[in-house]
Amino acid sequence: MPTRALCRVTDITRRGARLAIYCDLAPDTIITLSLPLAGDIRARVMWSKEFEAGCAFETPLSMAAFGSIVEQFID
Repeated sequence: MPTRALCRVTDITRRGARLAIYCDLAPDTIITLSLPLAGDIRARVMWSKEFEAGCAFETPLSMAAFGSIVEQFID
């Protein structure tokens, strides 16, 4: 398994995210996501199939960090 891999966040909440992935991620793997405006977030892979994975953040995002991320995608 690579120590660093590219992924894309396709859905996010304060407690976790769905990822488009390009490598295998086994459930229970601990990863670190680098999120714009929120920094590095540790998460546990909860499920993985084909080219998607769902993860739960060890610590939920603050309302401010989550708001900043969501605001980027609102027109």
